[in-house]
Amino acid sequence: MENDKWGINDEIPTDKILANFQQHSELRQDNQQLWIPLHEEESAELTGEYVILRKHYDRPTIFYFDVAREKLTPVQTNTLGRVYIGYRIRFWHPDYTPPETPSFLTDVDSEEGGLDGSRTEIAADNPASEDEMDQLYDDLVELVETNDDSEREERRKEIHDTSIDRLERQRVAVSALTARGAVSAERDKMTLRIESEAKGNKDLDLRSDSDLRYNVEVVVGKDCEEDGLPFDARIADVFEDGFRIKPDWETSDAPEFAALHLKEGVEVSIVELHDPLANERKREAIDEVWRDKQKREIIGGRALLNFDSALTVDFDRDQLNNYQQQAAEAALRSKDVFCIHGPPGTGKTRTLATIIREAVKDGKRVLACAHSNQAVDNLLATDQLYQADLDGELRIARDGHRITDERVRSRFMGRSKRHADIVGATTNRAANFSKNEFDLCVIDEATQADTPSTLIPFYRSEQLILAGDHKQLPPHCSDEDMRRENMHRPLFERLLDLYDENISATLRRQYRMNGTIASFSNQAFYDGKLEDADQNARWTVNGMPPMVGIDIRSEEDDHGTSKKNHEEAQAAVGQAKRLLNNGVDADDIGIIAMYNGQVTSIKTELQRHEIYGVKVSTVDSFQGSEKEAIIVSFVRSNSDMDAGFLEFKNEGPRRLNVALTRAKKRCVLIGNWKTLTTPRKGQDPAESCADVYLDLYSYIQDHGKLVSSPGTNIVTH
Repeated sequence: MENDKWGINDEIPTDKILANFQQHSELRQDNQQLWIPLHEEESAELTGEYVILRKHYDRPTIFYFDVAREKLTPVQTNTLGRVYIGYRIRFWHPDYTPPETPSFLTDVDSEEGGLDGSRTEIAADNPASEDEMDQLYDDLVELVETNDDSEREERRKEIHDTSIDRLERQRVAVSALTARGAVSAERDKMTLRIESEAKGNKDLDLRSDSDLRYNVEVVVGKDCEEDGLPFDARIADVFEDGFRIKPDWETSDAPEFAALHLKEGVEVSIVELHDPLANERKREAIDEVWRDKQKREIIGGRALLNFDSALTVDFDRDQLNNYQQQAAEAALRSKDVFCIHGPPGTGKTRTLATIIREAVKDGKRVLACAHSNQAVDNLLATDQLYQADLDGELRIARDGHRITDERVRSRFMGRSKRHADIVGATTNRAANFSKNEFDLCVIDEATQADTPSTLIPFYRSEQLILAGDHKQLPPHCSDEDMRRENMHRPLFERLLDLYDENISATLRRQYRMNGTIASFSNQAFYDGKLEDADQNARWTVNGMPPMVGIDIRSEEDDHGTSKKNHEEAQAAVGQAKRLLNNGVDADDIGIIAMYNGQVTSIKTELQRHEIYGVKVSTVDSFQGSEKEAIIVSFVRSNSDMDAGFLEFKNEGPRRLNVALTRAKKRCVLIGNWKTLTTPRKGQDPAESCADVYLDLYSYIQDHGKLVSSPGTNIVTH
């Protein structure tokens, strides 16, 4: 809108201005009158003068309030647009942009970037050319197709290293199956069923008690020693007590013998190898978005992103701090896309819940997404949304399966999604909905989803709000070459690269960590912009040092395709015992092992010491969670100074950041610090993040407690 649209002699459309102000409860002095500030004649800077709309003899009447004289002068409402006072409220009109941004609409710290309160359009600094858009399309397709093959091989290694009992507990395997009917290496299908005596539980129904379903690729005969076994197959049907499968006989080293053994009644298991559905949905979403001109232009930085004026946004700010309020306001103003950067413990999910609730109040239908079921449930179970559903203010429905949150499962599952104000679903399950079926899609933990995953819900919604932390773990990618090239980066990062911080807001006050624990990550990964809340800045476990480094030089060992370190496992358990002795509950302690093999080693050591309830897992599983105390085992220790993926230039620092920021009161870091702080032999130091570990080592020396001790004697410190 041209800034000279209305001159002093023009009639100003004041009806829309008054209607906008009437939406804002914080501008009302009481139930009877509304105060509207006057701005300067040729700018939107405020003068301290007001006009007041109130009832006078039961009719809406405008008064000019002279602050100096404290005097009210009536103005006829129907002539307001034709008088001088009407001219001095023209910049409040939502379609009229002032020539310069007034000081009251400038962000609190203008040097931090972000969305200016009066801006209504944002353009990308370097929009992609048509050739670059073609290349982006090819890159995304290659990512999906390459990752599909890599995921299959990665999963095959996991199956090899995992017991069938554990796989069955995970609902991805079924054992004690025998062939029924005709079996031949020439036949393209066969039936496998569980023997009635092997069933045990007579109520077993594999259609509900197993996650194996139609079209899933499986391994048949894991751990079988008979010739021709195992081989791959695809599920063609699922029965109450078995499966119909399509064998891929080419994956058997002796298909005729495999068929013969099955015909003779050899019992076999089937284990999920790969579910192609997720990648098929990603591949389809790329094409869908490329056919949608507006959405395609957005992800290429070729579209102007539109925002409403800050004056049009009204929401309940009581439960949010200043940073959260600014983020919520900017997100609610957005018409296309907006990004919220939420470092650890800064209240990202609370902020999103407020945005969702306010959007519903404005009549919008919302798709609440995340890459994982747990993150979706965490969002739906926030007090703001769960209580609003209980109170009947809005209606939530949950789409999907494998829902572990009991409150979410019992209240939101089974509801009509068509009649819900908010529908919760993973990014992949969003494929079940139609184009632009929702007014708004909010994606939590958006930086854990690669771009094709995010395109699935983006296509289903007119507006997109992404929240995450691109300084933590990137999306999972099975292909090492693509990880090194950062091909799997999320849409969140792509948009920030294109539109800069103009379409983002950062939450800066953290409520999780002791200040000593938080400070290193703050300086190393967040440019020192985070601040500690008073309540958590100095909390500890019984006065124990909040940050401890332990140097152990024992050599690592192979554990199948993974790694383990026995002395580090002993040290980790020793630290867990020390925390238990200081009153920390077992379920408030987490042990992060950087390798799956070390997870097994530590669990074995905990059982040997009869310690139960301590969570032990890889850093990927801990992202998004917190514990009173965290113990980290880095595992790698060798003469080649090879720290493996821990020292990847892009991924390594993010993995470290997640590990450091899970702890609230105590963080213990166990590893061979020489291996961690030295680039691998023959490696270009510029391709390693060993320097980050060196900075951490120095930080612990200066601000924490560093212990160098052989063996496990360190547990006494």
